[in-house]
Amino acid sequence: MSERQWLDAGDSSAFVHLYNAHITSVYRYAFQMLGSTTDAEDIAQEVFVLAWVKRSTIQIVDQSLLPWLLVTTRNLSLNKIKMVRRESRHTSLDSGDTVVLNPHPAAEDVAIAHQLEVAINESIDELSETDQTLYHLCISEGLSYQKAADLLGVTHGVVRNRISAVRRTLRLKLVTRHEGSI
Repeated sequence: MSERQWLDAGDSSAFVHLYNAHITSVYRYAFQMLGSTTDAEDIAQEVFVLAWVKRSTIQIVDQSLLPWLLVTTRNLSLNKIKMVRRESRHTSLDSGDTVVLNPHPAAEDVAIAHQLEVAINESIDELSETDQTLYHLCISEGLSYQKAADLLGVTHGVVRNRISAVRRTLRLKLVTRHEGSI
Protein backbone atom coordinates (compact mmCIF):
# COMPACT_ATOMS: atom_id res chain seq x y z
CA MET A 1 0.00 0.00 0.00
CA SER A 2 1.21 3.51 -0.77
CA GLU A 3 1.34 6.11 1.98
CA ARG A 4 -1.50 7.98 0.26
CA GLN A 5 -3.60 4.82 0.52
CA TRP A 6 -2.67 4.45 4.19
CA LEU A 7 -3.80 8.03 4.82
CA ASP A 8 -7.00 7.54 2.86
CA ALA A 9 -7.78 4.33 4.77
CA GLY A 10 -8.34 6.51 7.82
CA ASP A 11 -8.35 3.74 10.40
CA SER A 12 -6.19 3.21 13.47
CA SER A 13 -4.08 0.44 11.91
CA ALA A 14 -3.19 2.77 9.02
CA PHE A 15 -2.22 5.49 11.49
CA VAL A 16 -0.09 3.03 13.50
CA HIS A 17 1.68 1.95 10.31
CA LEU A 18 2.51 5.56 9.31
CA TYR A 19 3.50 6.46 12.86
CA ASN A 20 5.88 3.50 13.17
CA ALA A 21 7.38 4.23 9.76
CA HIS A 22 8.24 7.87 10.53
CA ILE A 23 8.31 8.59 14.28
CA THR A 24 12.07 8.19 14.59
CA SER A 25 12.85 10.74 11.86
CA VAL A 26 10.27 13.20 13.16
CA TYR A 27 11.50 12.90 16.76
CA ARG A 28 15.19 13.23 15.79
CA TYR A 29 14.50 16.32 13.72
CA ALA A 30 12.50 17.93 16.53
CA PHE A 31 15.19 17.03 19.05
CA GLN A 32 17.91 18.45 16.80
CA MET A 33 16.03 21.74 16.55
CA LEU A 34 14.91 22.00 20.19
CA GLY A 35 17.58 20.14 22.16
CA SER A 36 15.01 18.88 24.65
CA THR A 37 13.63 15.37 24.91
CA THR A 38 10.33 16.58 26.35
CA ASP A 39 9.84 19.28 23.73
CA ALA A 40 10.80 16.89 20.92
CA GLU A 41 8.28 14.34 22.17
CA ASP A 42 5.58 17.03 22.37
CA ILE A 43 6.31 18.26 18.85
CA ALA A 44 6.38 14.72 17.44
CA GLN A 45 3.00 14.07 19.04
CA GLU A 46 1.59 17.32 17.63
CA VAL A 47 2.88 16.48 14.15
CA PHE A 48 1.15 13.11 14.08
CA VAL A 49 -2.08 14.47 15.53
CA LEU A 50 -2.04 17.17 12.86
CA ALA A 51 -1.31 14.55 10.18
CA TRP A 52 -4.31 12.55 11.33
CA VAL A 53 -6.59 15.59 11.36
CA LYS A 54 -5.40 16.80 7.94
CA ARG A 55 -4.94 13.36 6.35
CA SER A 56 -7.39 14.05 3.51
CA THR A 57 -5.64 17.27 2.43
CA ILE A 58 -1.97 16.35 2.87
CA GLN A 59 0.13 16.60 -0.28
CA ILE A 60 2.28 13.49 -0.67
CA VAL A 61 5.72 14.22 -2.17
CA ASP A 62 7.51 11.45 -4.06
CA GLN A 63 5.05 8.88 -2.64
CA SER A 64 6.17 9.61 0.92
CA LEU A 65 4.50 11.35 3.84
CA LEU A 66 7.92 12.10 5.33
CA PRO A 67 8.51 15.48 3.60
CA TRP A 68 5.18 16.78 4.92
CA LEU A 69 5.94 15.45 8.38
CA LEU A 70 9.41 17.03 8.47
CA VAL A 71 8.24 20.42 7.19
CA THR A 72 5.46 20.36 9.78
CA THR A 73 8.00 19.36 12.46
CA ARG A 74 10.22 22.26 11.44
CA ASN A 75 7.35 24.75 11.53
CA LEU A 76 6.03 23.58 14.91
CA SER A 77 9.57 23.54 16.34
CA LEU A 78 10.24 27.08 15.11
CA ASN A 79 6.95 28.18 16.67
CA LYS A 80 8.02 26.57 19.96
CA ILE A 81 11.40 28.33 19.81
CA LYS A 82 9.71 31.69 19.18
CA MET A 83 7.30 31.12 22.06
CA VAL A 84 10.12 30.22 24.47
CA ARG A 85 12.13 33.29 23.42
CA ARG A 86 9.08 35.52 23.79
CA GLU A 87 8.37 34.10 27.26
CA SER A 88 11.98 34.47 28.38
CA ARG A 89 12.03 38.07 27.15
CA HIS A 90 8.90 38.86 29.13
CA THR A 91 10.24 37.09 32.22
CA SER A 92 13.51 38.96 32.03
CA LEU A 93 11.74 42.31 31.54
CA ASP A 94 9.32 41.58 34.36
CA SER A 95 12.11 40.73 36.79
CA GLY A 96 13.76 44.11 36.20
CA ASP A 97 17.03 42.55 35.09
CA THR A 98 19.32 44.80 33.12
CA VAL A 99 20.81 43.35 30.00
CA VAL A 100 24.48 44.25 29.64
CA LEU A 101 26.31 43.50 26.42
CA ASN A 102 29.69 41.90 26.84
CA PRO A 103 32.25 43.75 24.66
CA HIS A 104 34.68 40.79 24.66
CA PRO A 105 35.47 39.09 21.34
CA ALA A 106 33.66 35.94 22.49
CA ALA A 107 30.38 37.86 22.38
CA GLU A 108 31.18 38.95 18.84
CA ASP A 109 31.86 35.34 17.91
CA VAL A 110 28.50 34.34 19.38
CA ALA A 111 26.77 37.06 17.36
CA ILE A 112 28.50 36.00 14.15
CA ALA A 113 27.58 32.37 14.78
CA HIS A 114 23.97 33.41 15.38
CA GLN A 115 23.89 35.45 12.16
CA LEU A 116 25.30 32.48 10.26
CA GLU A 117 22.70 30.15 11.78
CA VAL A 118 19.90 32.54 10.82
CA ALA A 119 21.27 32.86 7.27
CA ILE A 120 21.53 29.08 6.91
CA ASN A 121 17.99 28.55 8.24
CA GLU A 122 16.61 31.23 5.93
CA SER A 123 18.41 29.63 2.99
CA ILE A 124 17.07 26.20 3.91
CA ASP A 125 13.55 27.66 4.17
CA GLU A 126 13.86 28.85 0.56
CA LEU A 127 14.50 25.30 -0.69
CA SER A 128 11.68 23.14 -2.04
CA GLU A 129 9.99 20.74 0.39
CA THR A 130 11.80 17.79 -1.17
CA ASP A 131 15.18 19.52 -0.92
CA GLN A 132 14.48 20.50 2.70
CA THR A 133 13.69 16.87 3.44
CA LEU A 134 16.87 15.67 1.74
CA TYR A 135 18.91 18.31 3.61
CA HIS A 136 17.47 17.11 6.89
CA LEU A 137 17.89 13.40 6.17
CA CYS A 138 21.35 13.40 4.59
CA ILE A 139 23.10 16.47 5.96
CA SER A 140 21.52 17.06 9.38
CA GLU A 141 20.78 13.46 10.34
CA GLY A 142 23.65 11.90 8.42
CA LEU A 143 21.51 9.26 6.72
CA SER A 144 23.16 7.55 3.78
CA TYR A 145 21.98 8.52 0.31
CA GLN A 146 20.65 4.99 -0.16
CA LYS A 147 18.58 5.08 3.05
CA ALA A 148 17.18 8.49 2.10
CA ALA A 149 16.40 7.18 -1.38
CA ASP A 150 14.60 4.18 0.11
CA LEU A 151 12.56 6.44 2.42
CA LEU A 152 11.55 8.73 -0.41
CA GLY A 153 11.06 6.04 -3.04
CA VAL A 154 13.69 7.38 -5.43
CA THR A 155 17.09 6.17 -6.63
CA HIS A 156 20.46 6.71 -4.97
CA GLY A 157 21.51 8.82 -7.97
CA VAL A 158 18.54 11.16 -7.58
CA VAL A 159 19.42 11.77 -3.92
CA ARG A 160 23.12 12.24 -4.72
CA ASN A 161 22.33 14.76 -7.47
CA ARG A 162 19.75 16.64 -5.38
CA ILE A 163 22.10 16.87 -2.38
CA SER A 164 24.85 18.16 -4.64
CA ALA A 165 22.46 20.80 -5.99
CA VAL A 166 21.27 21.67 -2.47
CA ARG A 167 24.84 22.18 -1.25
CA ARG A 168 25.66 24.29 -4.30
CA THR A 169 22.50 26.38 -3.81
CA LEU A 170 23.14 26.92 -0.10
CA ARG A 171 26.77 27.82 -0.71
CA LEU A 172 25.76 30.36 -3.37
CA LYS A 173 23.03 31.87 -1.19
CA LEU A 174 25.33 32.18 1.81
CA VAL A 175 28.13 33.75 -0.24
CA THR A 176 25.65 36.17 -1.82
CA ARG A 177 24.24 37.13 1.60
CA HIS A 178 27.74 37.56 3.01
CA GLU A 179 28.84 39.77 0.10
CA GLY A 180 25.63 41.80 0.45
CA SER A 181 26.38 42.48 4.13
CA ILE A 182 29.92 43.76 3.54
